Amino acid sequence: IGTSIDSFGTYEQGFSISKVDKRQGALVTTKHYEDQGVEFNFNQCRKGFMIENEIFFPQSTNTKQNPILLFKINVNTLEIEKILAVPSPDSNNKYGMFLNDFLVIGKESFILTNYSIGELDTPTFKAIQILIKHNMTTNETNIIRFFEFDGRHSMNKMVNFNNNILIYGTIEGELIATGKMAIFYLDQNGNKIWEYQTSGLSAIHSVKDIHPLNSQEVLLASYDSYYDYTNHNLYSRWTVTRYDVVNKKIVWSHHWDEPRNPNIWGTAKIIKTKKEGEYFLMANDYEKNDTASYG
Repeated sequence: IGTSIDSFGTYEQGFSISKVDKRQGALVTTKHYEDQGVEFNFNQCRKGFMIENEIFFPQSTNTKQNPILLFKINVNTLEIEKILAVPSPDSNNKYGMFLNDFLVIGKESFILTNYSIGELDTPTFKAIQILIKHNMTTNETNIIRFFEFDGRHSMNKMVNFNNNILIYGTIEGELIATGKMAIFYLDQNGNKIWEYQTSGLSAIHSVKDIHPLNSQEVLLASYDSYYDYTNHNLYSRWTVTRYDVVNKKIVWSHHWDEPRNPNIWGTAKIIKTKKEGEYFLMANDYEKNDTASYG
């Protein structure tokens, strides 16, 4: 599944799904989907779940009427069905909604989304984080958790951890590219089991992927950055951390790309290989010239 633009210079940007013969590497077929006049946003979430012969795939859009959508795709026929459209809680709000993450546990799917209210850089500015639960059998949908923070809080990634919902977030620091790690542990009904934040600033505060190792530990892929005020550039590196969720402590942490890279793009994925104890970290980098950027 990937981004798909029907024609340049318009807002008809949707998605396409392709079937590929994995033996021959040959394209079997492609199907394009779009909503007239709606631009889908692929910068928020590229995560879907396959359950039997169906893929459940969320999207965010540039509209305030239904900014969060959930699709169901049949992998045999490539039939695409829109099964959920989440309206904005405040249609008068000047800020849009963002899709942070998507999670499936059994027949329940969970959508983590946020929007902002108030005036930017003032005490009135609030970050509203919403956790939506959708039953894929009955189509029953409920907001099961509603968080209201000051504008420096964000909830970024979530994962199934011992059949509960583990969410890693950030509390932004006063200086650019600094923050605290924040962790939220909820049951499947959105009830808080516990909440934690580091006492001071942490280099591991911008978590981009979570991979559970066992009932106590996870692997984290995080985006560690610092801002150079002398040349006004942001320099970043990728870090992988083994984290003890039970005791709230780092077991070990390792980073790459020193000196730091000014052109890292903020998406990453941890994939387990067939070899026991071995994992791939897949992350984005990009290069720029005078006219374009290349991922």
